[in-house]
Amino acid sequence: MNTKIAEARVYIDSHYAEPVGLAGLAAQLGVHPDYLSRRFKVEVGMRLHDYLLWRRFEKAKQLLLDTPKSVKLIGYEVGFSNPEVFSRAFKRAAGCSPRAYRHRQGFNSLIPRLPPGTGVHDSHRR
Repeated sequence: MNTKIAEARVYIDSHYAEPVGLAGLAAQLGVHPDYLSRRFKVEVGMRLHDYLLWRRFEKAKQLLLDTPKSVKLIGYEVGFSNPEVFSRAFKRAAGCSPRAYRHRQGFNSLIPRLPPGTGVHDSHRR
């Protein structure tokens, strides 16, 4: 793989939650944006922007399954400035909403689940 393309991937993998634009990344790597765009597509098999979104969604999937964080917070954490845009884009990419993904895949909470009648919110029922 071309060294500049490998550097671009490493940068995206490390900075996916930040705004990453083709022009800024190309300038940082010392290459022309058109060159970076073409070579990235040829060598990685997808456009640079699509790779950035893929990386963000992979991290979002991990957070959905491994943390109790809200969908809104996860959207912000993976680089989306608008939770609605995150949810729509996730649905297009994954085929279901982030909430449905969490439900279907099974949330891997490390927080023990209390049996019914023993939770802190059950005291008002007495």
